[in-house]
This record gives sequence, structure tokens and C-alpha cells, in this order.
Amino acid sequence: MRRPDIPPGDRRVDGKTKARRRWGAAAAGLLVPGLLLGGLWLGFVIRDPQHDPLFGLTRVRNALSFYVLGGPPRVYGLTGERNGRDFRLNPSETFTVTYRDEFILHGVVSDDLLSRGVSVDIGGVGGERDEGRILRGVDLVDRAMAERGRPEGTTRLPAEPIRIRYRETAIAAIPVQAVVTPQDWLRHARASESLKERIDYLEAAIRMNPADANVRKMLGGIYLRSGEIERAIRHYAEVVRQNPEDLTALRELLKAYAAGKDDAAVIRTGERLLALSPGEAAIYAHMAFASGNLGRWPRAVDLYRKSLALDPHQEALQFRLGEAYEMTKDYPAAIEAYRAVLKRTPEADYARMALAAASLKAGKNEEAIRVYREIVKRQPRNALAHANLALALGNKGLTREEVAYDRKALAIEPGNAIVRFNLAAAYEKLKMDREAAREYRQVLKLKPEDADALKGLADLEFRSGRYAAAATGYERLVKVSPQKADVYAQLGFSYAEAKKYGLAAENYEKALRFGKRDPQLRQQLADVYEKLGRKKEAIAQYERAAAAGPNDGALDVLADRYMEEGRYEEAVQTYRKLIALNPRKPSHHEALGYAYERQGKTGAAIEAYQASLKYDPENAEVLYRLGLLHERNRDYEDALQAFEKAYELNPEHVRAGNKIPRMKILLLERKMGEKQ
Repeated sequence: MRRPDIPPGDRRVDGKTKARRRWGAAAAGLLVPGLLLGGLWLGFVIRDPQHDPLFGLTRVRNALSFYVLGGPPRVYGLTGERNGRDFRLNPSETFTVTYRDEFILHGVVSDDLLSRGVSVDIGGVGGERDEGRILRGVDLVDRAMAERGRPEGTTRLPAEPIRIRYRETAIAAIPVQAVVTPQDWLRHARASESLKERIDYLEAAIRMNPADANVRKMLGGIYLRSGEIERAIRHYAEVVRQNPEDLTALRELLKAYAAGKDDAAVIRTGERLLALSPGEAAIYAHMAFASGNLGRWPRAVDLYRKSLALDPHQEALQFRLGEAYEMTKDYPAAIEAYRAVLKRTPEADYARMALAAASLKAGKNEEAIRVYREIVKRQPRNALAHANLALALGNKGLTREEVAYDRKALAIEPGNAIVRFNLAAAYEKLKMDREAAREYRQVLKLKPEDADALKGLADLEFRSGRYAAAATGYERLVKVSPQKADVYAQLGFSYAEAKKYGLAAENYEKALRFGKRDPQLRQQLADVYEKLGRKKEAIAQYERAAAAGPNDGALDVLADRYMEEGRYEEAVQTYRKLIALNPRKPSHHEALGYAYERQGKTGAAIEAYQASLKYDPENAEVLYRLGLLHERNRDYEDALQAFEKAYELNPEHVRAGNKIPRMKILLLERKMGEKQ
């Protein structure tokens, strides 16, 4: 309020006001020199980061601006303590922090000499005023990594700056950098619940420190468990490269190779491990399994046995040993291995099934039947056990029981084509062709290109004389198995029986082209050629059939064709071959005699006919022909004897009967001539 005795517009002041102004002027007069003197002192005490010799004067000027003119204070530094050691930061410096650091920010060097209005704050840690607090570097590092970090091997990340305020106004910000180490990525990996993040963090750690074997093992384990086998192998292999005697890494590398089905690498790594640690059963087991995958079954047997010698209680390995024995066809040893599993674990039906199967393969059908009966009693819905029991029963000739168990298997698993085929084959053994054909057709519904079922059905049609249907079946079969010579032979025969001689010849030729080596097939082809009028080709096939091996049929037909062609000498040679094969067969001697006749070799013909009569003395026709030859030689008495015997044996042989009086007249004329 203004005093009432002073007019409002009067600029005069009272005595007290004048006194205050005088004191203010005096104070200002004292302050300015004081600040000047203080600035000169600060110039010596406080070093400017830029080595400015007038730094002290600059501070004096800034202090005057702050105190006299009311401007914001300027910041010249930040003091604190880190890990027990004092530090001072200039505003242009960067504060670097690692996760191991602990620090306290003591205060700010500024124009506000008493620092009453100045505060310090680090974003994300501490509170609104952080001076005097104990702060942890790990909090800064973690926040920086969470907000800005990428697992790419980064070593420094920008963190929230140290913000300095005067009252509510920001007057400075000191940059902060978080120093990221491999341990930081490792810490984050351990803390993360995300598998992908964990892998990323560990990969970042290993990029920063490639020689960290522990991190590589951690990564290898994660990759192995998540199915990324190649990456697991890469990390474990690098650990082993750095330390070839790291047993842990070698063991895990072995597992990784096994998971990746690199069997050769499993064996190589196993051998390295055995050189360092020979008493580990698991190493032998891995190597045994890999050897089996490579088809080295004897080696697998040896390795499984070594593993079991070290650890005999490995039921799974005992079973694997049995499988390896089976692959070497040592069925008795396989049976013993499976029995060992059952002795230890009587409820192990998988081993019981293997035991029964090995017994079946070994031909021990009675044991197979006994064990399979146990299995079907324990597992009445086990279709495979019923089907294999049927096989064992069939091997023992118990075909009706075989059929019964095949039908039980099909009641459980009606879509099993193999069991249906076996049932069809069993029906065939019982001569139940209709039922067999029905099952073969069921197989073909399930598997239209099943070669065995196609052949079984076609063979049934063939045996039943339904050659057209058989030919259709064989045609389907050759489309599935185009190079089966036997099928082409059957197809050719079916067409021949159906009087389709062109198709028969075509398929016989295919059978020969695909390797069928059967003289009978060539003879059949020759027969077809004859029906097609291809005489020369027919003879060529008869010749090849005869040359392929002793064959009465081919030689007989070939000799007949030689006779038809007028090739009598070749016919003679062929008949002689027939006689060599079967010297007691009279028809061969008879045919040889006729061939000699055609050559005009009467003496040889007589000998051949006489040989024929030796084995068949009642052949009237041979006697008749022998009589003709004797007549030609003017041996009328021998001729008469032959004709009379022929007529006696066969009174209907008119030609022989007519020759008898003729021979008697010739003999009478000869006697009369001799008397004269």
C-alpha cells in the first residue's frame, strides 16, 4: 500500500527506501568484485575441458547472468563415485556403464553455487532426484538392451541420458552408454522364457566371444532339443575343434550326428570318444545302431554285445541285438536275445512278437505257433499275430486252421491286402479255387497293381481252362511287371489255347527276349509258327529247342518236319539222336527205317525195322514195310514170312494179305526156274 501522505504521482521516496537502495548498491558493488575474484580463483582451480585459459572469467560472467540477471545456471560438471572411486564428468563427456558397476551421483557443478534448485535424474532407474542414491549399472544395461539392443554382437548401446534440471527447466543432459558384454546376453538368455529370444541372445554372446565353449554347448543343446540338428552340430563341432578332448562336447556331437542320421559321422565320433573314454556303453550303442543303418550287421552285433557287456541291464539294446542277429540270419542267436528280454520283462509283448517271428523265419514252426497262440490270447485284437500264426500253421500243413486264423486277422483288419493274399493261397491249397479267386479280386480292389494277386488270379483262370480270362489277367500283369519272361510265356500259351496264334507268337518271342531259357517254349513257338504257316521259322525254333538239350518232343517233331521238307539225311541224324536218348522206343527205330527208305538205303532201313520189331514184334505195319524191303531185295522167303506175320497180326491189313499169294508165286517161279 502506498502511504497516504505521498501523492500517487510523486516519485520521491522516504528515508527507509533510500537506505535500502544504498545498501543494495553497496552489496552489488561488493558482489561484482567478489565474483571477479572468485572467477579468477576458479580459473586456476577448475580446468576447462577445452583448456580455455579464460574459463574462470567465463564462469564469472555466467554467475553474474544467473544471480543478477536471473538467467538459468550453466552446468560445468557432474561429480560422483563409481565402484568406490570418485569421478567427475564434463557435460560433453559420455558416462559409460557396465552391468557390474554401482555408482552414486554426488552433485552438479553449476552457476548455482549452493545447488538449491538443481536436480539430477537418470531415466528408467532411481527416482525423480537421483543424486545421493546408490544406482546399479545392470539396471541401465538391461533397460538399454530391452529398448534398443539387438542380438547382433553390439558392444555399446545408448541409454537414457543423465538429465540435469534447474527447478523444472532442463539445463543439461550427459550422454550415457551401456557397455554390453557376452555375459549380458547370457544373463538375458537365462532369464528369457522365449526359446527364440534365448537363442538370439546366446548367438549374440557367441559372436562377441567365439571361444566361449560353455555358450556354444548351451546353444548346441537348445538346437538339438528343438530339432535344428545342423546348427547343433556346428556349435558342438567348433567346441571340439577348439578342444579335441572335450568329452561333453564329443558326447553331444555324437547324439547330434545320430539325430541327423549321419551314420558315418556317428561312427567316426564314437571312435574318437572310445579312444578317450573306452568304458561308456552308450557310445557302443550309438555306433551299433549307426552300423546297422549302414548295413554292417556283423559289426552292429559286435558293438551291441560290447555295450551290453558294460551295461547288461539295457533291455532296449538286448532287443536291438536280436534284430541285428536276424539281419545276419543268425536266427537261433536272435531267439536267445529276445528270450533274454522276456526273462527280464515278461510283459514285453513286443519282444514276444519278435521271438515268434524269428522262430517262424528259423523254420521252428512249432515254437512260433506256441508263442503266437500266447500273443493272440493276450492280445485278441492283434491282427498281425493272427496272420503270422496262420502262416506257421500253414507251414505245418494245417491248412484249415491257417484259413481260420487268416479270416480272424481279416475280421480285425479287413483292409490288409497281404493277409487276403495269404488266405487266397491257402484256399488254393485246399482246391477251393472259387474262394481263392474271390480273395485275389479283393486284393486287387485294395491294390489294383498287386503283381502277385494278378498272377494268382490269372493262374487260376489258366488252370480252369478259361484261357481268354487268363490272357486278360496276364496282360494286366505284364503292364505292372513288363520284363517277366514267365508271364509272357504264360500269356503266349493262353493265346495259343484261345487260338489267337499271332498274339501267342508275339508273347512267346517276348518271353525269349526277356531271358526265358526253355526248350519247351521254343517248341511251343515253333508249333504256333506252323499254324501261322511260317514253316522255316518253325523248323529253326525246333532246331534250337533240340540244341538246347535232350528233348524227345522237339527232336521228334523236328525229324518229322525234315521228312516233310525232303531233308532225309537231317531226319536220319535227328532220329539217331532220338534213339540215343531212348534206344528201347520202337517208334524211333521205325521212323529211322522209313528215313533210310526214302534215301534208298534198303539195308539200313531193314536193320532199323528189325530193331523196331525187337521192341515191338507185333507191329503189323513195320512187318509189312520190312516185307516190302525184302521183296525189293528179291528175298521172297523173308518177304513172305513178314507179310504172313503182318496179316496174322492184323487180318484187316489188306495190303499185307494181297502180298502173300504174290510172294508164293514168285517163290514157285524161282523153284521152277532153278529146275530148268
